[in-house]
Amino acid sequence: MLLRHTNGLHPPSPAAQAWRKALKLCLLILVFVLACHSFTACAVLAAKPIPKGYTGKEEHFDPDGFQDYVDFCIYRYASEEPFRQDARYHLVSVEETGEIAGYFADFGCWMAADGRLHEYSFDPACISTGDYVLIETREEKPIGQDGQYGKYDCYSVYFFDVGSLTLYYIHANI
Repeated sequence: MLLRHTNGLHPPSPAAQAWRKALKLCLLILVFVLACHSFTACAVLAAKPIPKGYTGKEEHFDPDGFQDYVDFCIYRYASEEPFRQDARYHLVSVEETGEIAGYFADFGCWMAADGRLHEYSFDPACISTGDYVLIETREEKPIGQDGQYGKYDCYSVYFFDVGSLTLYYIHANI
């Protein structure tokens, strides 16, 4: 005996029902993955290696920064404690002083080329052992190791001068 439905349509076949369930499951998984990606991206952006507790700051971000840009920031602290406790930073060694100075020299050239040298105030003479540093490169390779990109193509340097309790942040994406 055939039953007539009130809407006049036949019920969907078992194959159509299975397809709809599979489609709903795929959409649910896609929404979950996108939500997780969004939260992860926010966490990564929030995890910038500038320790909390600074007492003052100067930030000079490239107003035209999209692909090729340079940023320079200064953060002042009351003590070196935030850097001593942050595992991402390490003490500057004698061998690293020249490498760090090289990044700041390259950065100064880019600031001059961009007509923003008036925003840049860094004296490489302050780089010494006992300071703290964190250097990030595009390929996250240690200083001096060759990768697909040149040494000065894309980097972020976080240099904390213990003598002045100042964190200098430079970023170049050229």
